[in-house]
Amino acid sequence: MSRLSKTVAVLMLAVFGLLIYLPGLYTETGITSKDEYLLTLRTPMEMVERGEYATPYLDTVPRLKKPPLMYWLISANYKLFGVNLLSARAWGMLFAIGMSALTMLIYRELFEEDESPVMRGAGIGLQGLVPALLVLTSAGASIQARLALLDLPLAFFVTLSVYFFLLWKGAGRSRYLYLGAVACALSALTKGPVGPGVAVLAALLSFFILGGWGELKRRWTDVAVSILIFFAVVLPWPIAMYLKWGDLFTGELFNELVSARFMSSYSTGPEVVIGGLMLLLLPWSFLYVRAFLSMLLHGLEPQYTRQLWLLGWTLAALLPFLLLKVKFERYVIVALPPAVMMLCSVPYKSSLWKGAAHRVGALFYTALGLFFISFGYWFKLTNGAVLALLVLFVGLFFFYMWRAGGKEREKSFLVAVVAAGLFNMALFGLLYPGFGIQRTPPELLYVLKQRPAEVFYYKGDNPGMLSIRLKRSVQKVITPADLKEGADKGIYLIVEDRLVPDLKYVSMLAGVTVHEPLLSFESFYSRRSWIKFAREGATKDDWRMAFKERSLDGLKTGFGLYFISSSSTAIRSGWGPL
Repeated sequence: MSRLSKTVAVLMLAVFGLLIYLPGLYTETGITSKDEYLLTLRTPMEMVERGEYATPYLDTVPRLKKPPLMYWLISANYKLFGVNLLSARAWGMLFAIGMSALTMLIYRELFEEDESPVMRGAGIGLQGLVPALLVLTSAGASIQARLALLDLPLAFFVTLSVYFFLLWKGAGRSRYLYLGAVACALSALTKGPVGPGVAVLAALLSFFILGGWGELKRRWTDVAVSILIFFAVVLPWPIAMYLKWGDLFTGELFNELVSARFMSSYSTGPEVVIGGLMLLLLPWSFLYVRAFLSMLLHGLEPQYTRQLWLLGWTLAALLPFLLLKVKFERYVIVALPPAVMMLCSVPYKSSLWKGAAHRVGALFYTALGLFFISFGYWFKLTNGAVLALLVLFVGLFFFYMWRAGGKEREKSFLVAVVAAGLFNMALFGLLYPGFGIQRTPPELLYVLKQRPAEVFYYKGDNPGMLSIRLKRSVQKVITPADLKEGADKGIYLIVEDRLVPDLKYVSMLAGVTVHEPLLSFESFYSRRSWIKFAREGATKDDWRMAFKERSLDGLKTGFGLYFISSSSTAIRSGWGPL
């Protein structure tokens, strides 16, 4: 493969990233999660509605437990391009592409000395491009790039911090460390202290493993100035929030950083965190296992120092989530770049290992892909053209991944990587939206448009993309006081069928009468992550019936649309008393 300039290589990654990430990104039935549609999409909406951007708001209450950077970015897009999914999710896609490009550049910095003097500085070759493509086509990036969440932006800023640190360490220019301090601060403004902790630990490990303590002591002024820059960027927002909200802010901060993470009864074991990394690395997980086993055998040999540092960086990225209580595998996506770089750089002394990992990976991911294809075919989730594309791409992946385990290694592996990216695009961007998860029922929109009023939801969840469709935050009603306040002005209330008895009890406390719903409908919504969409309490018998009838409709969640008001409000509105 001819070598490419860094600019051309980054542009190629960007074009390929847009190709595989854009499908499904802007559709309401695309991949989503509860945290996205209840939190990240709605918080910037409320900030824009209120015209207040310093304090994030959710359900009219200050949301102070998370830093505001992503909310600011999404709010800016809402203002510029309107309230829509592409405005919110574009940042995830761009950060995924950026993280891939940074992986390529860091890999180049670490391993360019292995090349001949003629080739050094001549651009990016296959050796540097493959790690970037592995990040771009991993299941973790392919899913998270389609979501407006905080984890992938955090991973980008941590990787950027480490990149600038390596440039400073290698080139000796102070500005690189200063830029690294800014990137580190932005990681803190994305998701708190985890980002700076990982970046600083990775930097310290580089001195322990790769050396350079003398240079660090000599240039201590760079470090001191960088620390000042870091705090100058990080501190203004929390200081402003403390001055404005006082104990409310400190209480939220304590709960988020201490109580919820260390005092919760929820338990996270190493198997959850490591298993999460393996899921995010698919279909390259078995290559990582092979690299990790090789490092256990040979990692202390002198030629393995850079790989040993990459392993240390990966463990540093996993460490916070081993200590804290975590619920989602996406949290460890910050470990994706160093893990991929390690698996690409470890030489293998056993010919058996060279082929086995490729072929086991080919078999596993192909079997997983055929399962989803069969599921889509059985339930008629999409058309024949999409199924044909899925079969084609998974077939190409299997053929070339298997072949990469033999003699024709580099070119076959590159084709397998591209095929994996295209398969992920067709699976997550074309097949998955056919489930209809989060689709807003047209009859619901019709009723809401005929009789404009504020829309709320009760306690549990709601058809998640309703806020995007209405272009305003659909807020939550919880207490009798909330219900009474809503009844005084007349509101729509969307309620899960299972919560109707609870609603009637709360409405009795509030002195509000609840009659029959104006509209009953059924809908899928992602209950926790994108893969969990069946209604709560669905049984094996429900699934058996669904397979027998070749229809998922029986697994939908039931909802009702109620008009809640006092008698006088109901008469003025034209609905009649409730």
